[in-house]
Amino acid sequence: MPGFDLSTLDTKTAAEEGLVVELENPFEPEKPFVDDDGVPYSITILGGDAGKVRTKEKKQLNRILTAIRKGKDSDAEAGEQDNIDKLAAATLAWHLPQLDGETLPPPTEHLARKLYSDPRFPWIIEQLTKRIGDRSRFFKKSSPSS
Repeated sequence: MPGFDLSTLDTKTAAEEGLVVELENPFEPEKPFVDDDGVPYSITILGGDAGKVRTKEKKQLNRILTAIRKGKDSDAEAGEQDNIDKLAAATLAWHLPQLDGETLPPPTEHLARKLYSDPRFPWIIEQLTKRIGDRSRFFKKSSPSS
């Protein structure tokens, strides 16, 4: 029986392929945020349904549930750090301007966590958080993500 096949909505496979998130300059969002060659500054991330990201979220949830069972409170700071950890785990690649006069090496989870934890750049976290949970963006490979 021909027709719609549920497998066409496989969000895990699409999330595992990653998404190039073209960053917006927080001071001039209407202007392209590009390098001298016109290449957009970007960060490539896994989607929220990728195995690595889901595993990170489950570990975080287990930690929170354990804390609740022990009568401990969680706070906004812990929630923010959990989000940073998830984004760091999801980071595959980046093309960014220099940071403090230095070229950033290719991302590792540790280096991404350090960048995302830097209080000067909450706008990067906001832009990545918005994209990682938007499943529809991972199916639109031919259109820009900004």
